[in-house]
Amino acid sequence: MTSDRTGSSPHTTTAPGTHEAPRPPRPIAGTVLYLLLAFGLTTFFALGATLLLGLSGNAPEGDDRNFLVSLIVFTLSLAGAIAATVPFVRRGSLTWTDAGFGRRRVFFDAGTGLLLGVASFSLVPLVAFLFRWTTFEAGDLSVFPAYAASVGIVLLPAAAFEEVFSRGLPLHYLRQLRILGLSPGRATVLAVLLTSLLFSLLHAWNPGFNAIAFLEVVAAGVALAVARIRTGALWLPIGWHFGWNASQDILYGFSVSGVTAGSGALLRASTSGPPLLVGGAFGPESGLLTVFATVLFTLLFAAFYPKR
Repeated sequence: MTSDRTGSSPHTTTAPGTHEAPRPPRPIAGTVLYLLLAFGLTTFFALGATLLLGLSGNAPEGDDRNFLVSLIVFTLSLAGAIAATVPFVRRGSLTWTDAGFGRRRVFFDAGTGLLLGVASFSLVPLVAFLFRWTTFEAGDLSVFPAYAASVGIVLLPAAAFEEVFSRGLPLHYLRQLRILGLSPGRATVLAVLLTSLLFSLLHAWNPGFNAIAFLEVVAAGVALAVARIRTGALWLPIGWHFGWNASQDILYGFSVSGVTAGSGALLRASTSGPPLLVGGAFGPESGLLTVFATVLFTLLFAAFYPKR
């Protein structure tokens, strides 16, 4: 920016043969544009593929076609959420690291997240078992390996999609908000809350979703957003999310966000405690015990996990 000495208004000069760098979208506009594009692409990819293959999600329970539909839908939804990121990165205003896809410590963070997910959820059945609100029977070990593999390859893209969609570009953009004099710290708090509400909205149509389930999913969203900010990438939140869901279904035989677990889990849970505490049709995530476990592990993670 330069100005002459005669008092004329400032004007911008650009060196011959050069171009101005593209301006990034404003935070709210960038968030809305990304979500619309991601929603459109995920719907187009997933719905298009299932229609082309002549599949639907209405097959009888236990039918292998339901597994195939779930795998296709979640995998292509993840592809759509990532594809929607590309235009924002290619404009030159953002990097893949900004979107949460940094290349450092990918497997370490994902593995750490997996352990956190297993540990944080395992606190729930442990407490319920100590109070005799939940009992367990051993599952059929002959079918467990195949069951764990088949459920795991569906839960992984599902967890990754939800993380990319809600805590990829949206969290990055919303942290840049400076409306009404927002400081960077307050903008980050607002971004965490808004993306956590979006995360809860993704589950609102699941069977058994109620007020406590809403509270728990928002709390989980906060935990995963803290992990995203603390590590600077999506790998630990993806691992945490996957480990949490896999523990519910594969290890303990609970419903996951209203989706009933199969019969091949390592343990088979039977719950008789108060639904307010141990959950109902939505699974343990609609009980206050799970809210407590989520908040506790969020505080522990924020207090002790080093920031990068």
